Amino acid sequence: VELDGMDHPAGRFYTIGDFFGDVPAAFLTLFQIMTLESWCMGIVRPVSYHAPWTLFVIIPYIVFVTVAVLNVVTGIFVEQIMEAAKMDGDRLLQLRDSEVQQQLRDLREFFSQGDTDGNGCLNLEEFEAMLENK
Repeated sequence: VELDGMDHPAGRFYTIGDFFGDVPAAFLTLFQIMTLESWCMGIVRPVSYHAPWTLFVIIPYIVFVTVAVLNVVTGIFVEQIMEAAKMDGDRLLQLRDSEVQQQLRDLREFFSQGDTDGNGCLNLEEFEAMLENK
């Protein structure tokens, strides 16, 4: 079956066999349809003129491939965002940990100043003296 509308480089019209006659040609045709490179006027219209049932295969193929490609692209974006958020969370935890460590050092220094006898413990008199001074 010759297909009108597209001239073959050898000077004849394309046939359905040129598009789907063997596995490499079918893969190339499906890739061309997937990338939407002259898929309508160059492949689908001429083929569907002689075999209308191919529309019920090609249109779902285009929808499926488009959704699949969009899912892959979306997955890549989501993965990158999740990794960036995890790194931000780790950095926030490190910052919070360093703040807690600084507060502990400040408290240790504060209570060591009140420990007048140097035994490492505050008794009631040292604690009351600290409160009166501060």
